[in-house]
This record gives sequence, structure tokens and C-alpha cells, in this order.
Amino acid sequence: MSYPQTKQNSIRVYKKRARYDYETVHGIFEDSYVVHVAFQRPGDGQLENQPMVSAMGYYLEEPCLYIHGNAASMLAKGTKEEAALPVCVTASHVDGIIFTYTPNGHALNYRSAVIHGNAQLVKDADEKDYALKQMFDQMLPGRWDNSAPVDPNAVKHVHVFRVTIESASAKVRTGMGDLGTPVPGVFAGSIPYFGSLGEPVAATPDMEIPSHISDLVETRSRKWKEYAEKVSHD
Repeated sequence: MSYPQTKQNSIRVYKKRARYDYETVHGIFEDSYVVHVAFQRPGDGQLENQPMVSAMGYYLEEPCLYIHGNAASMLAKGTKEEAALPVCVTASHVDGIIFTYTPNGHALNYRSAVIHGNAQLVKDADEKDYALKQMFDQMLPGRWDNSAPVDPNAVKHVHVFRVTIESASAKVRTGMGDLGTPVPGVFAGSIPYFGSLGEPVAATPDMEIPSHISDLVETRSRKWKEYAEKVSHD
């Protein structure tokens, strides 16, 4: 399935890099530990852009984006004053650095995605639990079921916002492209760029590292590395 192309989400520059399918758009957000949420600040109308934690969700069957926030945040204030607060949420990853023979052609391999929608405070307790589980399991698969139960009183002080998606798109650059006319003695090519998870550090020396954590370190780091290396020369 794909998001319909509209005036709001259509890619206008380098259209061949545009992606509108669910798999690509959602995958970029699912690979992101932090997204950026832009909106007009309530009261004075100034623009606000906040880094926040998010997770894709399907609680209401249609895809939506859940955002984790503090009760004192501007987004919380905005969703209290408005029935639905228009937001623009972005996620991006750098996958490589491209070196052409002359500096003006240098570029990055990347994946980026943008969601336009309306944010609302999640008030239903079951949906809030679902959203929090999605967030923690996206960060670390299986974490929700392999950790201590959440204190209901603590959850009361956490806000979760549901972004109903109006439109979305992604843009992906891969390969080296045209590096220009070769110049003797000048390097041209690419360097893969990827995130890597380090060795887990336990809270106490005698604490055993559970398999769902050690497996994540291995599989997620390998996934990012393999992708960056693959697209460096596609």
C-alpha cells in the first residue's frame, strides 16, 4: 500500500528518489530512535521543533504515529487547546558520504521520511498501553514483556500523542552517481556510514545480559552496516 500523492507530500526535487509506499515510509520511522516534531506553538504562533521518541502503530487499524511526551511540553499544551494540532514529523538516516572529484558534487546517501498529520492526546487507557508497548518494543524488541511492570501512577504523568496521518512520503538516495571527470591523484568514491550498538553495560557486575538484548546488538548493527555498504555502490 502507498500514500496518495498530494500537493502536500509530493517530492518535487529528484523525483526518482521519491517513495510513497508504507514499507519504506514506516521503515524509516521504525529505524529512528528520535524524530523531530514541528508545529505552531499555542498562544504566540511561533514555530516549534522538538526531538521526541515515536513508534508506528495500528491500534485503530489505519497506520498512525505515536509520540512520547511530557505533560509540561508545548505539544501537550497545544493538544489541550486544540481538538487536533497540525504537525509535521520527520525522520532521517545518513547511509554514506559520496566524494566526487570536485567538492561541489559531494553528497550523502540517505533515507528521510516526512509525515503530515494531526496530533491528539491519547486518553483511552488501553490505547495508551498499546502505544507505550509499541515504543519500547520498537526501541528494543521484547523489552515490554522482559521488564518490570509499569507503575500505573507513573504512567499518569506520561503523555502519548497519536498523529493521524494525512499524508506521508520518503526520499532515498543510493549509489555513487556521477562522480565527474577523473582527476589524477584525487580520490572519488564513497564511505558507508551507519550506526552501531556497543556492548551492553549491566547495572551490576553479576548481572547476566539477556539474549533479547545481546541479539538486538548483533542483528540491528549488522542490518545497518549491510544496508550502508550495499547502497554505497548500487
